[in-house]
Amino acid sequence: MRITVIGTSNAIMTKGWTRSAVAVWKESGDTVVNLSIGGSSARYAAFLLHSDDSLWASDRIIIDSVINDQMFIAAHLAHADHAIASYAAILQRAGARGALDKLLILLFPMQAKAGRVPNAALIDRLIAMFCAFGVAYVDLRGHLAQWTAADGLDVSAAHQDAHHVAPQYQDRIGGLVAGLPIVAGVLTPDQTAARARLGQMTDIRLRNLRVQAAFPIPVQTVGTRFLRHSVQCFATGQRFSITGAPFLVGALIWSQGGSDAVVIGRGVMARRLHLRRAYAQVFLFDSFFRVMRMAPVTQVSVGSRWYVPLLRTLALVRQPAKGGAATVEFVALVGADADPVCLAAEVDRAMGITAWQPLRQLRVWFMTSRLVQRMRGLRLWLGL
Repeated sequence: MRITVIGTSNAIMTKGWTRSAVAVWKESGDTVVNLSIGGSSARYAAFLLHSDDSLWASDRIIIDSVINDQMFIAAHLAHADHAIASYAAILQRAGARGALDKLLILLFPMQAKAGRVPNAALIDRLIAMFCAFGVAYVDLRGHLAQWTAADGLDVSAAHQDAHHVAPQYQDRIGGLVAGLPIVAGVLTPDQTAARARLGQMTDIRLRNLRVQAAFPIPVQTVGTRFLRHSVQCFATGQRFSITGAPFLVGALIWSQGGSDAVVIGRGVMARRLHLRRAYAQVFLFDSFFRVMRMAPVTQVSVGSRWYVPLLRTLALVRQPAKGGAATVEFVALVGADADPVCLAAEVDRAMGITAWQPLRQLRVWFMTSRLVQRMRGLRLWLGL
């Protein structure tokens, strides 16, 4: 049996939940493929499952992304609709493959504060969606509360920090997950009808954009303990173009710890992408929750020295580029046929939930605005 794991740092830590799970699976002769990336959102899992058809040959696909989705929402970098849309894109692709019963979603909560889990409403919305479409999931909130109570501890002790579960409970999670049978559940008529509606929703088709340049693009193969990819390398001052989809929604990169900035597009619609450099020799996936509408052929300029009027930032962080020569290594620039967030409204309608779409879009825009981010930063600085 082949098991594929697409998760976060909790799935690749030395003492993460996969350690005990893999031990059980290997005893049974199962093959485990771990494609997890630290700091990734559910959009990373959606991209892999949209772009790599070979993954659907797996007997079970385990997705562990929700703890980072909660983190991005808490930082006002994303809205709950972004996470709902990513999981909807996964379900949509699985439905087209007749593989919805292969999915298992692990719902890791953030660390509880004063007995309450931050952004628990996202987990509740996801559970409602998975129940509506008959998709298997594990809500780990109850398990962690039960285990810590049995140990005489507060539920906050289940985590070693806000986004990582403590090692002793990681092992219990791994044992729990490895012990779950892979069986197709019996669907209710409503679930069967809901699955049929998945194929009628907007197909966003996440894919790797095509890169074109007037010069030979150096390509090298790099890897970590879990992943291995071919990366395209660009130096400061170079320009190339991307094409293949009307929206830019993310980037899978190889972080060398000294990557320069990238300017995408021209004129007032251009965006600057600052790649995360806090980590070296790792793969990172940046989700652009404020997606960029692209021209049929969009120019990309490497280096923060490029001046662009009204420049706005796409990525997670805004860091000045380091001095001297630098390179940018892309595994994939991720495009989509539609703004992924549109799927969130369609999923709600399929579940009988209605909302006025312009008001919904305004709420998503405001909650991820620079103003709200700065207000949150001020509140944290004041210790409120």
